[in-house]
Amino acid sequence: MDEKIESRIDSIDEWLSLLVDIQRSKEKTDLVKEAKENLIRKTVEAVIDIASRLIALEGLERPDAYSKYFKVLEKNDIVQEDLAESLAEMAQFRNMITHQYHKIDHEQLDMIIEEDIEDIRRFISDVIEYSEESLLN
Repeated sequence: MDEKIESRIDSIDEWLSLLVDIQRSKEKTDLVKEAKENLIRKTVEAVIDIASRLIALEGLERPDAYSKYFKVLEKNDIVQEDLAESLAEMAQFRNMITHQYHKIDHEQLDMIIEEDIEDIRRFISDVIEYSEESLLN
């Protein structure tokens, strides 16, 4: 597997583990909220980095927005449509966190952590499977 992709996967695994631990604690302090924001932002950025790397390595069309990277992966049978849509939504939420377009909706952030973490794990699994089947080894 490509070293850059493998490194990002390792980081994602670490950050997801921390997110799950924080979520289980049920604490609602400002520090915990900031930690969740930071971890989900870093995780989604790493997912975007992997998508970008796959697009570059495979010589695929480079879209003009991060959220569109996943549509390119879908078109090229690297991920399925429902996963591409979920990851695109996460990329858009990441933009809100990063650029502070408005106050962060922590209920939405908790929903992403509780419901969408599995999509990130599914993405990682798909990337590993794709890497094993392609020339990315």
